[in-house]
Amino acid sequence: MAETRREKLNISFGALNDKNVEQLRILNQVCLPVQYSEKFYRMVLQYTATSRFAFFNDIVVGAITTRVEQRNNETTLYILTFTVLKPYRKFGVGGTLLDEAMKIIEKDKSITSIYLHVQTSNDVAVAFYQKRGFEIVQELKGYYKDISPPDCYLLRRK
Repeated sequence: MAETRREKLNISFGALNDKNVEQLRILNQVCLPVQYSEKFYRMVLQYTATSRFAFFNDIVVGAITTRVEQRNNETTLYILTFTVLKPYRKFGVGGTLLDEAMKIIEKDKSITSIYLHVQTSNDVAVAFYQKRGFEIVQELKGYYKDISPPDCYLLRRK
């Protein structure tokens, strides 16, 4: 039985910074199969201008971390991590966070696309992104080293 979408929540956004990066670490540990190193969290602090927390009633319920990078001679926005706490899924939090990331592209006309990697077994995530205009452009075998299955899709939206 498919889950139904619930009423959209009133979400506010906040910036990632060195004072709240621990909240991102906890959120990622709870929501993602990949465990990121301390080095990752130090690195992600370089991308605070393009990363956001989602709050509902002043409680962190999701986050998106991104960076602008050069890929195949174009400027792209790469989604590093994207998480929503399970009880808050199907309330529009993920779509709202993704919309917030899309605003970065609207402001910076040099960015031509947004992309990310998704584990091939994560059908829910693949469907979420495809519904929002992303396309699978490549399957990468053995991309992940510490999770199973280790394969992922590269998804992209122009």
